[in-house]
Amino acid sequence: MRRVLRSFGLVATVAAAASCHEGIDTTRIAPPKATLGDDLYGVLCDRIGASSLTEDLTGGSYHAICHYSNQGIYADTVDTSFLPPARGAKQETARALGIAKVEAMAKRRSDLVQAFNAIFPDIEIDDVTTEAEGDKVRLHDALLSFSQNLSRLYESNPFEPQGTPTVPASTRALGEVFASFMQSEPARQAFSKIWGRQGYRPTGAALGAVRPLLSYPRLRPLLGSALDVLAPEGVMAPELTQILRVVERDLATSKPTLAPLAPLVVDPATAQPNRPMETLEMLSRILLDQDARYAKDASAEPTWIARRDRRGFVVPFGNVPGQAGTVPAPFADTDGDGFADTDEFGQFVTNINVPVAALAPFSPEGTPGTDPYGRAEPQIYEYVDTSRTLIGAVAQDLAPLVDATQYAPSGGEDAWKDERETLMYAVAGATMLLGDREDAVYDLETEEVKPAGTECASCVPYRRFKADTSPLPDLAHALGQILADPESDALVLGLIDLVENHEQELSRLLGAALKIRKIALDHDTLAAQGTEKRAGIPYEAPIWDEIAAVMGRVTQRPGLTAKLIGSFGDPAFVTPTGGVSHMGESLMRLMTNRDEMTYYDDDLNGPAWNVTTNNTLDPSTPVDRTKPVAGENRSCWERTLDIIHHANNVKACNKQGAKVKAALGSLTVSWPLIGSYDECELLAFPNLGVFYLDSVLPADHPKRAEFKIKSGTLEGILNFLGVFTDKGALFEQSSGITGLTLKPEPKALNRLVFFGATSDQFSVLPDIDLYILGGNAKNKKTNDFISNLIEPVPTVVCPQTQIETRKCQTSADILRLRGENTLFVLERFGFYDYLRPLVTTFANATCNAAGTQCTQQNGEFVADGEVMLLDLIEILKRHWPGPDHGAECDSSGDAKTNPIYCSGAGVNTYEPILADAFMTDIVPALHEFSKAMRDVSKVTVARGPNAGKVLTGADVLEKTAQLLFDPAYAAAAGMTDRKGNKGTTWVDGTPQAQHTVFTLFADGLHAMDLRFDNACGCSGKAGQELADCQAAYDTCKADAERRKGQWKRARSQLVDQFLAVEGEGAAAKFANPAIPRALSTTLRVFREQVNAHCPDREKGTPCTWAKELGKSLADGLDSPMAAALVDLLEKIRQDETARRELERLLDHLLSSASDGQALEATLSSLADALQALLADTEIAPLLNAAAPGARPEDEAGNKGALPAALQLLKALNSDVYDKYHVMDHILPNLVTPMEPVNGVARLSPLEIIMDTVAEVSRIDAAANPGPLAPTDYETIFGSARDFLTSPTRGLEQIYTIVQKRPRQ
Repeated sequence: MRRVLRSFGLVATVAAAASCHEGIDTTRIAPPKATLGDDLYGVLCDRIGASSLTEDLTGGSYHAICHYSNQGIYADTVDTSFLPPARGAKQETARALGIAKVEAMAKRRSDLVQAFNAIFPDIEIDDVTTEAEGDKVRLHDALLSFSQNLSRLYESNPFEPQGTPTVPASTRALGEVFASFMQSEPARQAFSKIWGRQGYRPTGAALGAVRPLLSYPRLRPLLGSALDVLAPEGVMAPELTQILRVVERDLATSKPTLAPLAPLVVDPATAQPNRPMETLEMLSRILLDQDARYAKDASAEPTWIARRDRRGFVVPFGNVPGQAGTVPAPFADTDGDGFADTDEFGQFVTNINVPVAALAPFSPEGTPGTDPYGRAEPQIYEYVDTSRTLIGAVAQDLAPLVDATQYAPSGGEDAWKDERETLMYAVAGATMLLGDREDAVYDLETEEVKPAGTECASCVPYRRFKADTSPLPDLAHALGQILADPESDALVLGLIDLVENHEQELSRLLGAALKIRKIALDHDTLAAQGTEKRAGIPYEAPIWDEIAAVMGRVTQRPGLTAKLIGSFGDPAFVTPTGGVSHMGESLMRLMTNRDEMTYYDDDLNGPAWNVTTNNTLDPSTPVDRTKPVAGENRSCWERTLDIIHHANNVKACNKQGAKVKAALGSLTVSWPLIGSYDECELLAFPNLGVFYLDSVLPADHPKRAEFKIKSGTLEGILNFLGVFTDKGALFEQSSGITGLTLKPEPKALNRLVFFGATSDQFSVLPDIDLYILGGNAKNKKTNDFISNLIEPVPTVVCPQTQIETRKCQTSADILRLRGENTLFVLERFGFYDYLRPLVTTFANATCNAAGTQCTQQNGEFVADGEVMLLDLIEILKRHWPGPDHGAECDSSGDAKTNPIYCSGAGVNTYEPILADAFMTDIVPALHEFSKAMRDVSKVTVARGPNAGKVLTGADVLEKTAQLLFDPAYAAAAGMTDRKGNKGTTWVDGTPQAQHTVFTLFADGLHAMDLRFDNACGCSGKAGQELADCQAAYDTCKADAERRKGQWKRARSQLVDQFLAVEGEGAAAKFANPAIPRALSTTLRVFREQVNAHCPDREKGTPCTWAKELGKSLADGLDSPMAAALVDLLEKIRQDETARRELERLLDHLLSSASDGQALEATLSSLADALQALLADTEIAPLLNAAAPGARPEDEAGNKGALPAALQLLKALNSDVYDKYHVMDHILPNLVTPMEPVNGVARLSPLEIIMDTVAEVSRIDAAANPGPLAPTDYETIFGSARDFLTSPTRGLEQIYTIVQKRPRQ
């Protein structure tokens, strides 16, 4: 083993000391008990000594510092007797500095030796070169083999045989970066300013994500698969070059954008900032928000980092950055800007401008005067607990979305259906949703997209996304129209109130909705098994457009939308009645069953008769979903929609020659005594549909349906009979129908209209009542009353007469036959009671606020509200039947020309889903939500002329509805689509004069589907291009369908991860408790940003920023960086090995179960980067200096540091050069903290080496631990450059020796 150590020491000595003026003394006898760490320290120390004390040609002055004696003793000081006398002050100064550097090595000797031994321990490792289990090899032997193999890369390039050898290419490129930093005065000043920001993270997380990354157990397979994609010769080569060119340009031209801005100040009363926020500021405010609800485990230890201000400095305890008077002693704020003063080295200073004598924000754990986390006690600084930030919560929530586990047993192209690679599924869809691709050129100088083939020095060719073909900017444009509204601030306030104060109601409603989503998926499964039809509506069916048009009319009635929302909070909706628990169950029964019901002729006023089951029981016969849903196999609900349609817009009157057959007890009279009434002379109602709805209203409502009998008629009858009684009672008793007063109940109207009365118009009718003739004529009185008063009620099918009544040509078209055995089902399941609040709200659309006075016209109440409700019912009726409908409707023509028109859209295919959905908590949840919006939710308008006005949640939702649906509002706002078109068309091609926000969103969402459905279209192609398209169609279509499926699965899994609800009813709550807080924080920051961009929109100033959101997104999608990044992700997605390895890494970094504090380190990196990047005064010059490292290749073919490093990594990851996988052991050792000493935590070997290099390389090593000045950094970077690139003092000399060595 000693031989191995000495051999390796020799190799290391040659590598590190090639720049010494004198050769290495190979006759030196190794001291006893030497370790590899001693050898490596000696080599490094010799190089420092030789370069610092060049006048010592023998190395005798520093030999005892670098190498211990035969007694195992090192010296701590330079032996100056070996040095010639210094000549002059300049030489004396140079010598003093040189001695200080060497003696600095002595001070760090113990740490360095231990660090090297920790990196390269003398242990056995698994021998991966054999298949035998348990075979071992010593790490030092493997290390020697690795170093020997590595030397081959000094003179060859396995990837580019004619190119620069791999290792020299990498070190030269890195040397160029160090040279850039050395030559950049702004970069050196920035480093010096950053020097004081030490200890901003805990010791164990100081390296951030570097530690868990380098110690990742699967780093080798990760690099292998990733580099196959990313390396310069990988499948991503063209895109990588494109990315690097853009990055190089961006780095080189980076300028401070945040530092020049005034500190952000927000007026809390109006949420008005003094300026718009930059994107990084918004992200920082949102993602670094702290709250206990973000913690995944409330009992978990906190993971602290220092809280920084906008300059990048830690915030003193109690300081409110930017608020004068809050900086505590001993810190100073002499300029009164609210920020603690610092010197040129980033150190906090006191009022007398001397550094504050205080511990760093974090000291090694166990340091006296600190808490268990290494923070000073008592507290000196402010901290951020990353585990209780939004970024911490989101990071951990992402882990389940990158699950690399292969759940699908057989794999294959459809394996995604069983797996959870959510983010990669999203990538699959995004590549299609971002638009078509085309060749283009991007001018980095002017930041313009130019036609393909354009040539210029700053031009980059790329395959751009044609943003004008992407639906995403269209959706952003639609959102912008809402934000541009003068009252949008109140809308955002309403959302904030909802998530902050009504979490339970919101989560309950959302949970019920998600349950319905699950129900729908379950029914899709049943449909796939053939047990029921698959639910679906053809895109061309304009049901949603038509409903939106009605909603537009609703929103034009001030207050109606809010009242409709509030109506669902009426207790009636959830009061058990009619054998059901709430309205949802009532609807479920109607949609599930198909029973036919009519009045019971043996008990006219008793319970309705179930014709299907031949009794008076409730409907219980289910629709047979395996058969056509037509005729008698239609649900009670579908038949109800049909009959209401047939009654709607039908004017009903008394018949020609009508008489009133009055009866009170034994007294009867046929009135008038002489003659009869002409048609419509005695009574008339303009719209039977409206009349029926109004019969559901409360008895005392002004618009309650009423038989308005010709004046004096009933009085005359009563006087003739000599009876004093209520006129309504006269009507009720005369008809024999209970409830048929002058204000009839719905049940009474059912019996009036559907009673099997005789008719003068139709002598033969199939439904004549059995009890109007013969010995048991118990219903004769009712027949006499009805048949003398009215003819069978017509339907909308029947032609209109001159007086606008309708007269049927055939008895089959009368209402009691077209709607036979239907309406009576509504007498069950409490339907009228559940319907009443909704009908009342619509009826009140033309009434005062109290609903006591309503508008009349020509003696009739204006029924605009009822008509809106009927129009909604008409829409449902038109589209409810499917293509398997029967003669009850006809799909020819349209609704204007065909009174029994139906589109065949098949909404009834959703009945099984709706039935199950109504039995969930959805109705009770909606009820509680509506109550909260109506009675509890309150927001106060904070801006504009309406400031101070209090709005309910229902008011806010009404305003939102107006923005969405009202075409008049849209026209007044000058709303257009992204291309400037004011008008649009419905899905069936019907032109519409004005876009609304609803149509903008609807068109955008539909365009998303079209991106998948039309992805393989060959229209517009010709010749060979057309032939190629047609030949690839099947493959392309299969891929598009697969991507669409993955996109939908990603959406579903994202919803499950972030919006899942646990518990039901009053116990419902978000499964992820962070969601309400996250939404609240995001909305508050977003609100401020909108207000910053559009401060005067309430005064009528156009909000151009919001209106151009779509354009802004489109410009971003057009960029080469967007195209390249998406292509990169797509290449990784398509490479299963690379994809799964990347997912495993992300899981490792984001999982609390990972070893080595991976999650803490990752969160520290993410959170601290958000803070540090805000200080772009220092960041920008560093980025400028780093730009050469991103260069793809210069004119001479020399790669920049990044592409060269990728190539080197690929070689090092290969078994050809690292057959024992030495790097798998070295890299984790490099970043693993050293064992504590006396209970005090220690740094990792990497940190020890980096600190030593900085201490030794500074101009005056004796000044340590003082701050590093810009000149120190010049020396540090210069030394690193020389080591990497100098032909006489660095690695280049080694390359020359290797390349020129004799070859056998």
